[in-house]
Amino acid sequence: SLGGLNARHSVKIVNKGANAKYVYLPYSVSAYGAGSVYYDMNVRANIFTPKSYEVTVFGGDRSSERLTQAGWILGDSLSQTDEMRAYLALEGAYRSFVYDEYCTIGESDMRLIRSAFGGAEANAISTAAQLIRRYFIDNFVYTDGVDAIEGEFLTDFYGGKITKANAAYFAAAATYAFRAYGIPARYAEGYLVNPVGSADNVVTVTGRSSHAWAEVYFDGMGW
Repeated sequence: SLGGLNARHSVKIVNKGANAKYVYLPYSVSAYGAGSVYYDMNVRANIFTPKSYEVTVFGGDRSSERLTQAGWILGDSLSQTDEMRAYLALEGAYRSFVYDEYCTIGESDMRLIRSAFGGAEANAISTAAQLIRRYFIDNFVYTDGVDAIEGEFLTDFYGGKITKANAAYFAAAATYAFRAYGIPARYAEGYLVNPVGSADNVVTVTGRSSHAWAEVYFDGMGW
């Protein structure tokens, strides 16, 4: 119920018995003051993390991880304006391209991935994301010193031959896991560029600034 499109609010979190190795944050967190960054927007605490801590969250509809579409996007024609209908017509054309281009996965790879997840079904992006996240946490260690790939990547990754993986491994594996559930996904790479403290307007970017992630397509909303 926090209001304001750009409002930020301070929220105090008190751990009264949950697993102490994690810091617990809302999806809309803007900043945190405990633990250290782990990976993929997770935060892992350490033995010095306090039992209570404060975080800054976005208010209103500016959540950093929006998981549902508005009613007019999902087909509530009664609330649609002419502008909304025009947008949906254009987005629909692009959506067709996205589903043709970014759902491609071999039948054997799809069976392999679904089998690794215990045959669980996922009829929504959020459900698939939870399955993927849980599988990664339970079966792998995030590290720069990755296990070598001996054969096909997906076969090794989902077949138990890899236990140490980096961002590129996770992003590639997640991309195909989403596709295995019919969800358009694509692999992305980028660099964190921080110009703060650069007096000469020159920023040096190295491999330590690089990251990889999977992007999924929300119908009516985009990547």
